[in-house]
Amino acid sequence: MNIIGRELKSSIRGLLFWGLGIIFVVADGMIEYKGFQNSGNAIGSLLDAMPESVQIIFGMDHLDIGNVLGYYLVLFNYLVILCAVHAIMLGSSLIAKEERDKTAEFLLAKPISRNKIVLYKLAAGVIQLLMINLIVFGASISGIVSYEEGHTGSLVMVMLGLLIVQSIFMAAGSAIAAVCRNPKLSIGLSAGVLLILYMASILMSLYEKLKFLRYVTPFEYINTHNLIEGEGFAGSLTGVACTVLAVLLAITFREYRRRDMKL
Repeated sequence: MNIIGRELKSSIRGLLFWGLGIIFVVADGMIEYKGFQNSGNAIGSLLDAMPESVQIIFGMDHLDIGNVLGYYLVLFNYLVILCAVHAIMLGSSLIAKEERDKTAEFLLAKPISRNKIVLYKLAAGVIQLLMINLIVFGASISGIVSYEEGHTGSLVMVMLGLLIVQSIFMAAGSAIAAVCRNPKLSIGLSAGVLLILYMASILMSLYEKLKFLRYVTPFEYINTHNLIEGEGFAGSLTGVACTVLAVLLAITFREYRRRDMKL
C-alpha cells in the first residue's frame, strides 16, 4: 500500500495540470456552442459545404452539431485524444520512472515480489484514470446542462467507454516501458505508438478497405454515437478490447519480472 500512496502523492502536480487543462478545453468548447446557437442555419450550410473527408476526420459526419449533445460529441473526440495521451504517458512512467530517476533501490529494498510492485503501481494508475474520468464527466455535464438537461445517463455510458480506452492506453504504456530496456526512450516510443494508432483510426474512417483497422486501434473500440443512442457497446469490439487489455497487462507483468533493474 505504501507504493500506491507514493505513486499518488507524486502524481498530484500532474493530475492538477491535466485536470485544469481538461476543464479549460470543455469550458472553452461549450462557450463556443453559444455562437453555434446564434448562427442559426449558417453553420449547417458551412458544414454541408465541407468535404466529406474533413467531416469524417473531425467526427462530424454522423453528428448533428446543431444540438448540444451532437456538438459535445465532436468536442469529446478531442477529449479522448487528451485522455489517451495522459494514460499512455502515465503507464510508461509508472514502470520506468524509478530507473529513469535512479531511485530503483526504493522498490528493490521492499520485501515484496515484482508482481506485487506492478500490481500496486497499476492500481495507483487506475485511481488516476478514474480521477481524470470524473473530471471529464463533471466538466462535461456542467457545460451541457447550462444549455439542456436530461443527458446524464448518456454521458455515464460515454465515460465508461472513455475509461476502457484510457485503461488500454495505460496498459500499452506500461507494456512498452516494461519491454524497453531504456527507460528514457520508453515515453518517446509510447507517444509514437499513440500517434500511429490515431492515424490508423483516421485512415480507417476514410478508406473502406482499411475497416479492419478498427480492431487494431483503441480509438475505435467505442462508438459514442451508439452509446448516446442507447445501443450500448459493440460485442465484438468489446471482446477485442478486453483481449488487448489482458495481453498488454500480461506483457507488463512478464517483462517487469525479467527486467534487470538499473540502480
